[in-house]
Amino acid sequence: MGTSAVAQPESPTHEPQALEPGQKLSVPVRSQDGAAPVRSVLALVSQPTQVDKAVDVARRPAPAVALEGGTNGTAAVPPEQVDVNGIRFSDFRAQILPGDASGLDVRKSRGSRTKDGAFVFLEVRNLPGRKPWAPGAARLVSVKGDEVPVRRVWMDKPLLEPGEVAAVVVETEAPGRGQRFFLLELVDAQGGRLLRVGRVALREVRP
Repeated sequence: MGTSAVAQPESPTHEPQALEPGQKLSVPVRSQDGAAPVRSVLALVSQPTQVDKAVDVARRPAPAVALEGGTNGTAAVPPEQVDVNGIRFSDFRAQILPGDASGLDVRKSRGSRTKDGAFVFLEVRNLPGRKPWAPGAARLVSVKGDEVPVRRVWMDKPLLEPGEVAAVVVETEAPGRGQRFFLLELVDAQGGRLLRVGRVALREVRP
């Protein structure tokens, strides 16, 4: 099925721009049927010899597993990403980096990693007087400078209004061995509000 049947861009199409070969372009999209995850980010890579008119998005309709957090108590995690023992999270103390002007605050922060990937859970508050916010893309980098590929980022409500709190979950591929601390960047779809969280701790947590 094509993107017109499943997802649509969250902002109007901009004027075409020249892209260098191999350059990545992040395109936030929203599910038309409202099924989780409501928001996704497509990473498009420029190839000078190929032209695609449509992008097919496949999504397996499966029930969600609940994780603690958020204003309604749950954030959806696809069950195919949960190991046989379930996901166990470990608290860490989030550090909003100096100079942050996102207008966002992190009230609760947890991390977990499995043999196949990792999850970062944040309880994010949009400060009063700020515009509504929703994560458009995420970036996770180790303290050594190694970037961990992000699979997806989503929130347990479509939009975070001023003064509200929501659960934000970032799912990534498995970090390299020996890497425990990371920098997480969350940016909205327009790229104007960047939240940078340091000392993100990801380690295996046994049941």
